[in-house]
Amino acid sequence: MNVKTISVMFAGLLWTACGDSRVGLEQLELQIRGPSGELELDILAEVAASAEDRITGLSKHDSLAPDEGLLLIFPAPTRACIRNESVRFPIDAIFVSAEQRVIGIVRDLPAGDPSTHCHDATAFLLELPAQSSHRVHIGDTLHPSKLSETNGF
Repeated sequence: MNVKTISVMFAGLLWTACGDSRVGLEQLELQIRGPSGELELDILAEVAASAEDRITGLSKHDSLAPDEGLLLIFPAPTRACIRNESVRFPIDAIFVSAEQRVIGIVRDLPAGDPSTHCHDATAFLLELPAQSSHRVHIGDTLHPSKLSETNGF
């Protein structure tokens, strides 16, 4: 299977689990696991699958709880960039490939920071409150935990 096919399948599974985003941002339980399967992060993420939701990002939030986040889903792997300019709190950002591998991490991005942080070949981008990603490393994998129970993912 090629990267685009894997990305579309994973995004489709996420979309199915989340419902229709036109009604509002749905939530999905996600896990990031290390190379031996150890749990590094367990998070309840809002899903931003539309271009509008990805652009809005976290700008409408005053804060996030330590176990909350926002998962941006791209229609195909792309050069994804984030800025924290319109967000009122510091964040961590985890860039994920179509193969569900962590390929980049930006930690402690200050509130209101206008600098741009990009990574190529990004299919998913998980934004979290700052200090949430301290156990996550490049090469870890993203898993939708609800799907693993119901769809054998």
